[in-house]
Amino acid sequence: SHLKGARVLLAVSGGVDSMVMAELLLRAGVTIGVAHCNFGLRGAESDGDEQLVRDWCVTHGVQCHVTKFATRERAEEWKKGTQETARILRYEWFDELAKEFGYARIATAHHANDNVETVLMNMFRGTGLKGMHGIQRERDNIIRPLLFATRGEIAEYSRQEGIAYREDSSNESDDYLRNSIRHNLVPVAEDLFRDGVQRANDTIRRLAEAEVLYEKAMEQERKSLMERRGNDVYIPVRKLMK
Repeated sequence: SHLKGARVLLAVSGGVDSMVMAELLLRAGVTIGVAHCNFGLRGAESDGDEQLVRDWCVTHGVQCHVTKFATRERAEEWKKGTQETARILRYEWFDELAKEFGYARIATAHHANDNVETVLMNMFRGTGLKGMHGIQRERDNIIRPLLFATRGEIAEYSRQEGIAYREDSSNESDDYLRNSIRHNLVPVAEDLFRDGVQRANDTIRRLAEAEVLYEKAMEQERKSLMERRGNDVYIPVRKLMK
């Protein structure tokens, strides 16, 4: 409801998640535009994704922004991985579109499973509280309206409503590690624990709240330890040890 009156730019790959997001926000009466990136990584398949998104926008009278990236060439030039390069390219372009066309928000189709996968990756790599708060519903001008729903629920909704999408077309952002967690780890957890993904998301939300309280407490501690003298900051060692 807080999106009423705001122009929202949707990142739509053509995959089931982003096509469902587009349909939901359209039906909710939100003023939307669609941004589709053709990364040219899968030849004719990439072009098919682009055509589906263009056709959907024409059918629903939605403004459509499409761009093509020479992703592999840019990755070599930047000495970065293909997935990371694709992510940088698309978010830079989304920001440019938002400024040029007056979009107040940029919406991506991240959902509950993405959230769990992200936290599991961070946890096994080793992380503090920051790595446990997961994908945020809102950060700066980016929103994730589907974060409440699991991958299965989104797929089921698309079946019920007959929403067209392209298989695997959102995987340009998936790396090997995430795919391994998605296909090998999460299904086991879902077999062992009923509503496991949703329960894990509840835990992640509580950890995000705990992080806010932790940061406040740490800020108070820092203030009590620091003594300002002119431009210098002094920290008494005895106080610090205590």
